[in-house]
Amino acid sequence: MELDISSIRYTEGASFQTTISKNCPPFEWAGEEIRFDQPVTAKLELTNTGKLILAEGHIETVLVVACSRCLELFNLALKVPFRMGYTEHQEQGAASPDEDLEVRLFSGDVIDVTPDVEETILLSLPMKSLCSQDCRGLCAQCGQNLNVQACDCEQDQIDPRLAVLRDFIKK
Repeated sequence: MELDISSIRYTEGASFQTTISKNCPPFEWAGEEIRFDQPVTAKLELTNTGKLILAEGHIETVLVVACSRCLELFNLALKVPFRMGYTEHQEQGAASPDEDLEVRLFSGDVIDVTPDVEETILLSLPMKSLCSQDCRGLCAQCGQNLNVQACDCEQDQIDPRLAVLRDFIKK
């Protein structure tokens, strides 16, 4: 995902909008393979602020991930904001004009945003992916997907530390 910035590189205040797409290979995250169901699309506006090239916009894609409860694959749509600064000269001790803005180095008339887009996608992944909020998951005893069919397992599981209280109530 390379961006040609030659039209704004030397003109402070100049900007342009662009949309770029790329088919990305699967990657491994937390021991799970995650595939892309559609290309990664970045809709960005690049602006020469005089000190850096500011890239702002959002990234959209659809990932194929496994549900954390039932382990079934489902499509996870992502639309995440993207904001990154690019500069040719990193001055020693110089701070970003905005504390929340990360700044990367570049050289020439082309900025490759691929690593930053990939990092943004990784950071936006949920800790636990759920196919739906009411996913019932798997039976802890037989492994049956409870969203598909109920099982005949005894569901009267009690924490062994609390078993004494159950006996107390029976008396």
